[in-house]
Amino acid sequence: MDLESNKIVKDARQSFDLGGAFIPALARFMYEVNDVYAVTFSTDGKLVADYTVTDEEERKFIYSLLPEAKLKEIAASVENNFVEDLISIATGHENVVSEAIVLRHDGVPKGVTIVTGVLGEEIGEGTVPVDIKVTDIENYERVVELTVKLLDEYITSSANEQKALTLLTKMQKDSSKLEADYIRSSLITDIVQMLESEKDIVKIVEDIFKMVCEYLDIDVADLYRINSDGVTVSIISEYASNPSFAVIDSEQDVQLTNYPFFKGENYIISSNTALKSEQREFLDKNGIKAYIVFPIVLKGEVIMYLAFKCMNDERIFKMETVRFISDVRKILQSIITKRVAQNSLTSSLTSLEDILSSMECAIYVIDPITRELLFSNDVFDESLKNALSNIRLVDLFADGRKVTEYEVKALKKWLEISQKAINWVDGRPVELYTIYDITKNKMYEYSIEKSNNSDFLTGLFNRSRCEQDLEVYLNLMKDTNENGAFIFMDMDDFKHINDGLGHQYGDILLKAIATNIRHVRGIENTCYRVGGDEFVCIVPSFAYGNLDTIVNTLVDIFSHPWFLKGGEYYCTMSMGICKFPHDANTVEDVIRKADIALTEAKRNGKNQFRYYNEQTTTNEVKRLDMEKYLRIACAHPEEEFEVYYQPIINVLDGNDECVGAEALVRWNSKELGRLKPGDFIPLAESLGLISSIGDFVLREACKACKHWNEMGHPDFKVNVNFSVVQLLQTDMKDKIKQVLDETGLTPKNLTLEVTESLAINDISYMKKLLKSIREYGVRVALDDFGTGYSSLNHIHEMPIDIIKVDRCFVRDIGKDEYSQTFVKMVTELAKVMDMNVCVEGVEEENQLDKVRKNKVDMIQGFYFAEPMPFDEFEMKFVS
Repeated sequence: MDLESNKIVKDARQSFDLGGAFIPALARFMYEVNDVYAVTFSTDGKLVADYTVTDEEERKFIYSLLPEAKLKEIAASVENNFVEDLISIATGHENVVSEAIVLRHDGVPKGVTIVTGVLGEEIGEGTVPVDIKVTDIENYERVVELTVKLLDEYITSSANEQKALTLLTKMQKDSSKLEADYIRSSLITDIVQMLESEKDIVKIVEDIFKMVCEYLDIDVADLYRINSDGVTVSIISEYASNPSFAVIDSEQDVQLTNYPFFKGENYIISSNTALKSEQREFLDKNGIKAYIVFPIVLKGEVIMYLAFKCMNDERIFKMETVRFISDVRKILQSIITKRVAQNSLTSSLTSLEDILSSMECAIYVIDPITRELLFSNDVFDESLKNALSNIRLVDLFADGRKVTEYEVKALKKWLEISQKAINWVDGRPVELYTIYDITKNKMYEYSIEKSNNSDFLTGLFNRSRCEQDLEVYLNLMKDTNENGAFIFMDMDDFKHINDGLGHQYGDILLKAIATNIRHVRGIENTCYRVGGDEFVCIVPSFAYGNLDTIVNTLVDIFSHPWFLKGGEYYCTMSMGICKFPHDANTVEDVIRKADIALTEAKRNGKNQFRYYNEQTTTNEVKRLDMEKYLRIACAHPEEEFEVYYQPIINVLDGNDECVGAEALVRWNSKELGRLKPGDFIPLAESLGLISSIGDFVLREACKACKHWNEMGHPDFKVNVNFSVVQLLQTDMKDKIKQVLDETGLTPKNLTLEVTESLAINDISYMKKLLKSIREYGVRVALDDFGTGYSSLNHIHEMPIDIIKVDRCFVRDIGKDEYSQTFVKMVTELAKVMDMNVCVEGVEEENQLDKVRKNKVDMIQGFYFAEPMPFDEFEMKFVS
């Protein structure tokens, strides 16, 4: 098994476990390579992977930026957060950015990895210590994006990796055995060739000893000859791995009786073998830890002894080792016999055939001229032997290779065949072929390949195989005029199926979708599942002419309901299509442009498809730029965001006094200029950045209102809008209290504005949340009233203080009787429920007059003033 396979095995042992080695390794990579700090906590506050730092001072500094208690609070807050995957963290330090990546398993938050970057050598309070890693915002964002992708791949791939582990481990064992057999066979082949060597017999034996001892890791090998007197022995050839082990000089003409193992028998003495006292004394005296002795026999009489000694370490001999040495003994005996008998060919050939027949691989010896089969052993069965007889083996090595693989298709077998030119026992040159059956290994390789290339749930190919196949198609089309198409599909609102029916039915739906799309003619073999609810189809060149038909067939699949859990449910699909190589000619560009087209389809209402075009790219690039600069701005919101204030006028008593203001955010981007809220607020919400902006607006508005209260306007109030993302945060109530405590603002002078559609989306949750906020003394306003679908009964149930009538009812209030009646009805209803009414969007005097007649409490609109900066507002309405 090669190093890469070993690495895969090791990586596959990591399952989705916050306590595994993957997350700490990722943190170390981010620290050492990308100069950012990462720490991971589970949602129950346990530290999973600490910061990777070089010393204790560095650790203290990083924890001073975001204390451990704050980190645990962030981790706990994501437990019920099913909206955001990336949360911006306000560090309170200049030039320090931090974001929390939510770690989910099956959609459930399990913890967070918090990534922090120090962007300069000054952090507001002082100089950054010299050993602290410093980065820039572009690198920081790139690292965060990469980390999100790596964690996502890590979580979604763990099931396939576990399956691959079992197959790889088994393959590793078999492959190791196959490799050992191959090395042993090659060594025996080399030793066999020495039968014809003309070297001195002592030199031949020394060469054989060296090969055997180095292969088996044995320290000493000696060949003892029984002298002509029959009672003494002498070493005639020796190999010693260490010169201190050599005994050839001292063991000459030694009494045979001094060797308790020279009894004409085989002795296999492992370190744990029970011995007689005489035998144990001999081994201890000579420093031998393990010992093998084989006699060499000529014409029925022992003439020599072959001895192998382990001197350094304890050794338990394996059966494979003993068999191998036994084979070597036979070859040595043949060489010695040949020298003694002077060309006794029959004896040598018989011994050689015995050796080759005992091997676990097939051996074929062929005359290279006549192609006559001189020898073959009986390892393979008749069917495989018949198949081999029809192969001209020499042709498999025409390209000069020495080892090749060959498939016997009729028998579904794979063979590994090696070729070597040697001299046969009779002196003529021959071709020696060793053949191993590697079918099991091939089957394992196929299983591993299928596991690595297939999606575990649907059986479709996975993302990795998709990219491989796409690259193949692109390469094929480089030199031709052929075309293909890449279809990127994403389920619309698939989350509703999972949440509503359960994940098991979501899986059933994904399997059904996979079955349907791979039955579309032209793309049967090029369908892929590349994400949770994302599918890809590649249209090859031969089917490109039917692209419109394929697209329409895919659309039709999703126009019908799916039968799930005893009922019919609809789940539509949005699709982006990139033609290649017309639109793009690299794997990355094809996927990116198909994704851009898919995003365009989603934005245009979902349940439709879009072909890629350059204008779409231009819009997407603008969005990416805005996203990049928005992230930078949110890291330090006080630098680019500004709070504007629009007056709220009390018109009930006729004095038209300004009694408060609505705080509205404006973004004056250094790169993009001044942007309207509608241009960036939705993007901030989708990116999980709205909390950073909302926290900034809340704090600035409360500080401003406190300032105005202290200027002699103790009842002056400020209204702050809250988004759905902010209100779904579990610590929202605590944030409000913290800001009130920090700024000293009287709670009754803060009004929290919630849109009508948000308030009725989850009435029970909103009632509980708003009630707890009002317990602080904070007032609640229902914004954009009249645009949602709330019933009057729901309004009565909600804990609110003010109803803000949407501007759409003011626009035609002098012309449309319904609008005028609506405003009047809401005003009267509010009086009964002890609520105030504020009408938005008053721009003209006739609108003001109509609203006054309905005895509305407060008015807001351009008639009095547009939103304006703090200084201008203060000078005009407060001073």
